[in-house]
Amino acid sequence: MIVQNLFDGIMGNALHQYLRSTLPLDEFVLTFLLLSAGGLFYLWSARSFDEQRVYLCDHPFALMRMNVYMTDMNGWLKGHQPKLQNWGTIPQFQRIMEAVASAYPNDLPRTIWERQGHFLLSSDGHTYRNRLYAKRDKELRPEMTAHKWEVIRGSETSVEDAGPRQADKD
Repeated sequence: MIVQNLFDGIMGNALHQYLRSTLPLDEFVLTFLLLSAGGLFYLWSARSFDEQRVYLCDHPFALMRMNVYMTDMNGWLKGHQPKLQNWGTIPQFQRIMEAVASAYPNDLPRTIWERQGHFLLSSDGHTYRNRLYAKRDKELRPEMTAHKWEVIRGSETSVEDAGPRQADKD
């Protein structure tokens, strides 16, 4: 819903104008989201990478998380912005991430990122990625379904009518 509002609502237009982007609005929104997520994972990623320990970690390493992000983004685009469903390509990702890497003064994140990339391209990396997606589809998605938000359209109840929250009563 938030992403759709960036395409259709005033926030996307306002951000587009504020940053004086020359890109069309839809490409700007996708570039902005990818740059934001990619920059976060690039700069917050581990300061080392040991491919022998990837199965021992609680969460996937940064570049694998970006793989999931791109996969999910492309899936969302297919359902909500079909004309853009082929936007999230590897060259697009590399172009944006090169801008992030070039802006950072230290080469260590780039070295770690590249090591993660070499691992993902290896047969062990393919196995890791396939296992991660299989586990996500089999275990994580069903578990998280109960926690997803749903927008209730056409409800006559406003926030003011809802009464106090349980936390307000305590």
